[in-house]
This record gives sequence, C-alpha cells and structure tokens, in this order.
Amino acid sequence: MPIVHAFVDAEVSDDLRRKSLFSGDLFVYSPRPSTTSFCQLGRQALEQTLGPDPIWAQQRLSEVEFAALFRAAARNFRALVADFAGSIVGDFGCDPSRTFIGAPSLAAITGRGFISHGLGIPLHPHRDTWYAASPAQINWWLPLFDLDASAAFAFHPRYWDQPVHNSSSEFDYDAWTDAGELGRLATPADLIAQPRSIDPIELTPQVRIQCPAGGVIFSSVAQLYSTIPNETLKTHFSIHFQTISQDDLEQGNGPSNLDADPQGTSLSAFVRSSDRTVIPAELVQKDLRRRQHESALRHSL
Repeated sequence: MPIVHAFVDAEVSDDLRRKSLFSGDLFVYSPRPSTTSFCQLGRQALEQTLGPDPIWAQQRLSEVEFAALFRAAARNFRALVADFAGSIVGDFGCDPSRTFIGAPSLAAITGRGFISHGLGIPLHPHRDTWYAASPAQINWWLPLFDLDASAAFAFHPRYWDQPVHNSSSEFDYDAWTDAGELGRLATPADLIAQPRSIDPIELTPQVRIQCPAGGVIFSSVAQLYSTIPNETLKTHFSIHFQTISQDDLEQGNGPSNLDADPQGTSLSAFVRSSDRTVIPAELVQKDLRRRQHESALRHSL
C-alpha cells in the first residue's frame, strides 16, 4: 500500500506542492487571515438563511426547509465570493495569472441521519475524476466551524494507484449539472445516477485529518475519499473549490486516469484567478484528449 504523507504548514512553492499532491500526498494548513475571512463570509451566508448558530439548524427545521434554506445560502455565497477566492489562491503561492479556479461552493454534512445523503458533496467513496474533474485539479477544503476532535473526510490510500471498477462511464457532467440543483433533496434516482464503485471498497486503512475552522486541506482529485458519518446532532459545514494550473494543462502533468470514464468535463466552468476570464477552450480540449487517450489505452489492455 502506498504511504500517504500529510504535510502540515509546509513552506513549499506551489509547483512543489502540486507535484507532491500528484504523487498522493496531502497538505494541511492552519488558519490564516485570508482563509478566516473567507470562512466568515460562508458563515454569514448560512446565518442569513438558517438563522443564528446554523450548525444547530437541523434541530429546528424539517429536511425540506433545511434543504431549501441551505440552497439559498449556497447561491448567496457564490455571488459574494466571485473575486475573493483569488486572494486566497495568491496567499498560498499560486500564480494568479496561470491558475484557474472553480466556483467555491458550500457543503453540509448533517448529523444523525438528517438528510442522510448530505448537501453539496457525494458521501459515498469516490474520486472526483469520476465526476468529470481533470486529474490535474487540486481540491481545497475549508471547514467553517471547528469539528471538535472529529474529522469530516476519510482518504483511502489503498486505492491511490489501484483502479476501482465504477459506473462513471454512465455519468454525463453536462446533463447532471443541467438537471441538478444545489441543496435540493435528492431522489433515489438522483443518488443512483451518481458515479460510484461497483465492487466493494475496503474503507480501512484510512487517513482522517482534523482541521480547525479556517484551515485548509489540499488533496488531488484523484484521491479516493468518503465522508465520515456525522454522529453528532449538529451539521458540519465547509467550503470546497478546485484549482488547476495552466502549466499542468499545457505539460500534461497530474496523476494518471486510473478508472474514470465520464462524459464531459468540469473545466469549462473555471476562470483565471487574476482577471476572471474563462479558461481557454483549447486547454479544455487538450485535457479532454489526454483523458480519453489514457482511457482508450486502459481499455485496450
């Protein structure tokens, strides 16, 4: 089994961090002013719709009410932070002129079976590449509230370099985003349509990372990970977004596409950090061709 290292507050360049992430490592950073302010915007968006102490909102609302109000908070948050994520990216040493950002979003993992599928993030073991993410993308995860002694995610390092038989070939990113609505209650059909493992997943050994509010966990989108069941009476809220370097797109950097065969790509929604211009179509197509080439080679073996 590959060894996964978790580097805490590592003072390395963005180039070296990305290279390390592409080899399966994880990075964790303590809160800093830029991330603390970013999380404060997320908390304010939640408080405007869910009321004071939103972590306890599931105790006073029905599932339908909670989902509708969370959807409104998520929509308001996206409108608030259109330019804010760029300052965070720069704070972590990324070149704003060569770094593209996916739209930051809110996620909620409710407790004790309340809205058991969660809101804004798949709970079952998966790779984000199954959802049409480029293998060169980097995940940024920021908790909005302290999680006490618990963690929200578990990484499953056994599968870093081990393919998983999955249903991503049936997943169409464009159709999914057109039909989906962030924060709505999912139907059984919606959940089945999400790409997932066909074979059983060994959840142990696993890597859990505790991170305070305003801290950041970096991981490759090629990591297989799952959400840890929330056994508390309060909701875990977090911010998620992805970045990708123009250098990595041009040079074909990133982990190999082990097992993802979705239709479409999430890259078309990315914008340049420095000026918010849309990612060039030729870079999107170059990345798609790379993924398709690796998939064709894999299926020919």
